Amino acid sequence: MRKFNTPGVFPLLAVMAFASPAAANSEKTCTERMPEVRAMVDEMTDATDKAFAEKQFKKIQQLFASGRERNCILYLEALRANIESGDFSES
Repeated sequence: MRKFNTPGVFPLLAVMAFASPAAANSEKTCTERMPEVRAMVDEMTDATDKAFAEKQFKKIQQLFASGRERNCILYLEALRANIESGDFSES
């Protein structure tokens, strides 16, 4: 059985954070991204997935209202990725 090397994970996570679409697109603020993602949610056709996406979007709006810009951006990018991939498993 191989041991998990915890210190080795942190550099990997740092690279992943800077290589992510959110980081590559970091010049956009949450305010600029929200209409784009909202339009994607509005265009969804599956009722169950759309309801879940709308629920997530409301959480994002609450984050934005509380001034948590970075969290807002991360959640928006995650929602965008889920919409693009069609993966809305709640587990």
